[in-house]
Parts: sequence; C-alpha cells; structure tokens
Amino acid sequence: MNTLYVIEPGKLELRDIEKPEPDKGRVLLRAGAVGFCGSDLTAFRGTSAMQYYPAIIGHEIGAKIEKVGENVAADITAGMDVTVSPYQSCGACVPCRRGRPNACRENRTMGVRRDGAMTEYIVAPAADIYHSDRLSLKELALVEPLSVGFNAVERGRVRAGDKVATRN
Repeated sequence: MNTLYVIEPGKLELRDIEKPEPDKGRVLLRAGAVGFCGSDLTAFRGTSAMQYYPAIIGHEIGAKIEKVGENVAADITAGMDVTVSPYQSCGACVPCRRGRPNACRENRTMGVRRDGAMTEYIVAPAADIYHSDRLSLKELALVEPLSVGFNAVERGRVRAGDKVATRN
C-alpha cells in the first residue's frame, strides 16, 4: 500500500508497505481524507524537536472501519465512518494525573512520535475512534483541528461582548 514518509528534513518518499492487521482492541481503517497540519510541515522542515524520522506523517483523518480486531465493543463495526484522536498518553506522569494528557511527557502523537495517517490503511485503538453518521470523511478529518480551536476559545473564557481582535 502507498505510504508517504518524511525520511529526513526536506526529503519525502512514497513507499509501498504491507497492509496492517488489527490486533486485540484495535481496528483497521481505510483512510479517506487526511489533513496536512502545521506539525506535518515542521516535520518536513525539521523544526520540531519532538519529531522522529523516518515518519509517516498525518494525524487529521477521516476514515472508514475496514476490519475490527478481537475484544472491540460490539457497537464498533466495519463500514462506520470515523475520526481518530491522534494522542496517546501514559496516564501516570504529572500532567496526565492533573487531567492534561495533551502535555504528557510520553506523548505519542500520530505522525510525530508514532506512525501517522498518510497511508492507505492504519490500525488504531478502538478506544481512540469517534464515529459519525452525519459527517463526511473530509469533515471528519477536520474534527481534530477544529477541536483544538474550540479548546483554545474555552480556555480563554471568551464570552459574548469580549474583544479578541481589533481592527486598525
């Protein structure tokens, strides 16, 4: 299957790799839409201290469940349209214990610290997928970046009547 790798800063390569199989608690997803994020650009430019190489980049994804592994909830079935939470945290470090898994010391974000979604098929933990009957695959690929913006507004406690930008 076709897979896009950043081999090293400034160098991309399209590789043909073996299609993965879902193991216990995981699902096989066929990528339908993958966003190109600023973190993918920093991976290509070599300006991210967190990036590993070679890397399959991409973490903004809309996909269809192709196959379900063992011990996955019965309501998760082949054919569902989903997106994936791209973050994996340890659950034990100080940020995780304080409810900030996004700041985990062992954060393994897709496309940065583990393989990402710029490939035909990926395997993801069933616990990390979110299903929608209403959103298209392109719209599902936008869920993660829009949730980042939503979180920023929530953290900023922006309310009606607040000024967040001014015009010169």
